[in-house]
Amino acid sequence: MRKSRSLILGLALALSLPGTTALAAKTSADFKDLQDLDAATKAKIDALLSAGVFNGVSQDTFDLKSEMNRAQFAKVAALIFGLKVDSGLKMSSFSDVKPDDKGNGYALPYIEALKNAGIAEGYGGGRFDPAGKVTKEQLATFLVRGLGKDDDAKSAPGVDDQTVSDWAKGYVELALELKLLSNGADGKFGGGSNATRDLLVLGAL
Repeated sequence: MRKSRSLILGLALALSLPGTTALAAKTSADFKDLQDLDAATKAKIDALLSAGVFNGVSQDTFDLKSEMNRAQFAKVAALIFGLKVDSGLKMSSFSDVKPDDKGNGYALPYIEALKNAGIAEGYGGGRFDPAGKVTKEQLATFLVRGLGKDDDAKSAPGVDDQTVSDWAKGYVELALELKLLSNGADGKFGGGSNATRDLLVLGAL
């Protein structure tokens, strides 16, 4: 079994997590902007919808190109990787993650789950920046760590790509090698660009 595709196991675990069972879950057929996708991509989206990992942005729009903030990503990643999530947790180890934050407070237990699993770290000063965007190189790092390949990434030579930060080059190399993510049409990775939902959909399964 290819390790690069083992995230499907995390998705299977997500289906069994308390509170993640979706009643009358939508499918790709319910979203008008997904109708022209190929069958394989629709199947991936259907699996994520069924698991309650992703939802549409409206009743009939999925919006694959929608950007994710770090709070949204934390929830999706915790479910995909099948992490243990303490839904009753009310205190965060990050100073800017608050349960009463109307926009991002829901993500507190997922953020802590990612931290405990060694997948995501905060910024300086004990901050997580839940409203901040997830960049493509950060997404590569999170996916590689989620596969248990953090040490491999740290020892990798790294990509020769000026669009990728030095600290992320080993993670991007592995993400490309494992076909979790890909370069843009210009042959560059674009590490500082904001990650969109389609990247996580395609990288997760």
